[in-house]
Amino acid sequence: MMLLGIDIGTTNIKAGLFTKEGVCHSLTSRQNITYRGSDGGLYYNPNEIYQTVCSAVSELNLNIDSNQVKAIGIASMAETGLIVDKKTCLPKYPFIPWFDTRASSELDKIYASTQPLEQFTKTGIRPSYKCALSKMLWLKNQEAKILDDAIWMNVADYIAYRMTGSIKTDYSLAGRTCVFRIDRKMWDQAILETHDLDVSTFPPVVPSGDVAGHLHKESALELNLRAGIPVSISGHDHVCAAFGVRVVIGDILSEFLIDSMGTAEALMGSINERKLREQEFDSGFAFGCDVVPGRLYWMGGLSASGGSVEWIRRLLGNPQLTYEEMDRLIIEAGEEPTRILYFPYLSGSGSPHSNVNVRAAFIGLNSAHKQADMIKAVLEGTAYEMEFIRRRAKSDLRIGVDKIAAVGGGTKNLKWLQVKADVFGCPLRIPDVKNATLLGAALLAGIGSGTFNDEVEVAEVVKHADGFGEYVISPHDDRHKMYADLFENGYLAYQEPLRRISKRVITS
Repeated sequence: MMLLGIDIGTTNIKAGLFTKEGVCHSLTSRQNITYRGSDGGLYYNPNEIYQTVCSAVSELNLNIDSNQVKAIGIASMAETGLIVDKKTCLPKYPFIPWFDTRASSELDKIYASTQPLEQFTKTGIRPSYKCALSKMLWLKNQEAKILDDAIWMNVADYIAYRMTGSIKTDYSLAGRTCVFRIDRKMWDQAILETHDLDVSTFPPVVPSGDVAGHLHKESALELNLRAGIPVSISGHDHVCAAFGVRVVIGDILSEFLIDSMGTAEALMGSINERKLREQEFDSGFAFGCDVVPGRLYWMGGLSASGGSVEWIRRLLGNPQLTYEEMDRLIIEAGEEPTRILYFPYLSGSGSPHSNVNVRAAFIGLNSAHKQADMIKAVLEGTAYEMEFIRRRAKSDLRIGVDKIAAVGGGTKNLKWLQVKADVFGCPLRIPDVKNATLLGAALLAGIGSGTFNDEVEVAEVVKHADGFGEYVISPHDDRHKMYADLFENGYLAYQEPLRRISKRVITS
């Protein structure tokens, strides 16, 4: 039997087939294309995303009997969504990506209507341009009746809907809307009424991995699968990736921090479910429902991590540098720190110090620096920012932060991982997982469909599988001392002044 995982990410749409034991059978990947509208806004084409999913999944199934696929789990980027007409079932507006900032204009209105601490203790997050609440208010300002007879769907919700005809979302994605109460697992009626929004504009919410519907005949033909397969919304991509890693490590409730390295990067941990209070609010971290029942995740993030790498590839190459050329240049830059400080805020900064207005910067450049130095400085800067998040978690959440497992596309770059380990001063474990998000999505669908009883059984089954190894990137003590000095006396020293300067420049 096989379990199918689908991951709709910022840059790529991926699909993977896994055995019951979590061993990868095959993977496919397609580009996810971002478009710019006439108003300057960014968007994804809904039908194009669905057809890309169909193409990726169809290719997977060419060499297997489709009867072997027992469940489908869908993960996706959070905070990217669209409005669908309830009567025609057609999109009323394309997907607005999480990184589109047009909804920033609604934030003053949202903050004026609520007590930040009170709202945080219910939802686990703070309002931002990313969340569904901001996007929906912005849409209403563009077209007063656009939300009439409409429903908001995240990307994973929409793909599940296209496959099954059933409209649902899961706890982990609902928790990123700013209108879902993670303490009660329900939509926040009070905040919705404050902004003249109806609860019916949002889907029914189910636990991550629960069956959302069954594959109907039309989609089965497009996907090269059999009709009737249970389809689950597995949830937020970073949270699914963390689940996949913890299963492979063999401890669902482990103390490991998970560094999920993609276009955006997230550092995450898992804690027992509890009422959020002022301590969590002051930490600056985002909290939400973990895909493991009875748990909350906490998360700090960097919007432009892999995004910074792609940016410097384009900027310094014509055509853009290949990854092989980048590796060569990083080696050329030498093993010691560049002493250039790169602040990776191309898309603003994320939690625990979220600020859409802060801008990226290089500090410390001189005429002797070369292309190689700037490329390595970008890797160092993203590592410094994650070190800031790691230390903040230790001081504010009072948790251990020296056990870290890294996953995602960024783990293919061993030079980057070594820089991270040298900055952190602790080893990085890299589980031998082809794609942790796809694995997590597939296994969660296995639980939802009844293949497994629960996550404990999943971990037990996967533990006995062959082929799961790992490698460890250890820090170099001398380099760590140099990086620690640069971080404490350079990166931290310039962080707040840079934020103040950015605010003056942006608002002037």
